[in-house]
Amino acid sequence: MLERLTINNVVLVEKQQVELEKGFIALTGETGAGKSVFIDSIALALGQRANAEYIRHGEDSAIIQADFYFKDDHQSIKQLQEFGIDVDGNEFSIRRKITSDGRSAIFVNGNKINQSQIKSIATHLVDMHSQYDNQVLLDAKNHVELLDSFAGVDKTPLKAAYKDYRSKKIELDGFKDKANDQERELALQKSYLEELEILDIKENEVDDLIQERKALMSAEKVIDNIQTADNYLSGDLVNSLQMAEKSLTDASMNLTEDLAKKSEDLINRLANLSIEVEDVAGEVNYILSSIEVNPARLIEVDDRLFGIKDCARKHKVEPFELPSLLLRMREEVAKLENFEQNLDALETAVATAKVEFKKQAAKVAKVRVSMAEKLSAEIESVLQNLHMKNAKFKVNFTDLDFDSWTANGSQAIEFFVATNLGQKLSSLAKVASGGEVARLMLALKVVFFKNIQSQTLVFDEIDTGVGGQVADSVGECLKELSKQHQVIVISHQAQVASKANQHLKIEKAVIGDATVSSVRQLEKDEVIDELARMISGKEITEESKMLAEKLLG
Repeated sequence: MLERLTINNVVLVEKQQVELEKGFIALTGETGAGKSVFIDSIALALGQRANAEYIRHGEDSAIIQADFYFKDDHQSIKQLQEFGIDVDGNEFSIRRKITSDGRSAIFVNGNKINQSQIKSIATHLVDMHSQYDNQVLLDAKNHVELLDSFAGVDKTPLKAAYKDYRSKKIELDGFKDKANDQERELALQKSYLEELEILDIKENEVDDLIQERKALMSAEKVIDNIQTADNYLSGDLVNSLQMAEKSLTDASMNLTEDLAKKSEDLINRLANLSIEVEDVAGEVNYILSSIEVNPARLIEVDDRLFGIKDCARKHKVEPFELPSLLLRMREEVAKLENFEQNLDALETAVATAKVEFKKQAAKVAKVRVSMAEKLSAEIESVLQNLHMKNAKFKVNFTDLDFDSWTANGSQAIEFFVATNLGQKLSSLAKVASGGEVARLMLALKVVFFKNIQSQTLVFDEIDTGVGGQVADSVGECLKELSKQHQVIVISHQAQVASKANQHLKIEKAVIGDATVSSVRQLEKDEVIDELARMISGKEITEESKMLAEKLLG
């Protein structure tokens, strides 16, 4: 449920925090007081398209925050967790900021989310209803899902059977298309296969050839550098070190004891250097003898790489993909060579899948037909309570040609209604009367929303065009709906508003040089005055107050 709505700088609202209760909430106020701002703020928080016109005059931005609370297993909480958003204590906040340049951002518990995500979440949070916002219920494309939801139809086996049939049918059709020119295709594929088999490319061969080519191309330069190093090491360097060692040895005989000791250390170091230089020279010579300059091999490598790349271009793949292409072509040639056998196998598979698809579609159709009468009876019962005593509701089934069957089965489903005695049943979309549409939509929501998780249902002017006993019945219907869902209603009828367990009033006032709208919760005596105003107009009479008290019971 929506626990709290905070509105900052939205149209006429400067700063407002509204605490919302469970059950039935009535929202009333004089025309032009700004009731629509309250509803628009909820819609904006849940991703409705926004622009700078929603920002209060003179401000740079508008901020709306909606705080929700639901039970552990509520779909909205599961979906938030799927989006990587933690929900602590089953409460979460949706915050939206709209700036004067027309940009906006939405955050859930401080985590920024995109429009697609908020709209996905919003479907589990709030259902908005207005005179012009009934497309989901009116659109025949949605009627099959509504009926299945009411009937508790498990379409998982049907959808699996449909998917299996469609995939096998597509494979069969594609196979037949190829078979129309089977001989030409087989000859072409065989030529491609022969070319690839002659090429006989190995896994990782291209990378190996590139590395070898790089080594071959740099061999001469490498040899020159190593030869130079070898010349330095193999020349007079060792002799020079040995002569230096001998000279120091001769000199040390005539040195003082301290200098002779130091000279001995230097002699040892020179001896070690001579040994190390001779060892390094040997290793360098080994490397030099191991490097091969092979122009003929370089030509072979270049030719091989060119052939591989040329073949890859021909087949529009990368060179490293050629080995896997070879395997696929072998499979394709095998299929074409065994066409008749494969065709029979595919046709058998399609026939088997078709039988299963028809079986599952028949099961679902049987449940739908049996539950359609129950649905019609429940909706007609609610309509009678809403003083549409002669209204008739019918679920119209149209059996489709098999080629038109879908994952929803073998039937096209559309809801038909006749609101008056003697009137012909027609599609919901053709119901013209505003008051009748409002009551019809309310009846549909009462019935269909019995089978969904708790939500916040927002009704904007659901009681427009009705009065008296009809308005009283609308109020009772909304009150019944509020036992399972939180129901917020913008109402113009005292009979409807009197059924609410929480009554909010929108008021507009001029403060300084600005007009400000605000929302406040009414106490019981204030509720009586507000209902009396709704009954008699601006001038509240004792008679209207008595009627208000009577409505409250």
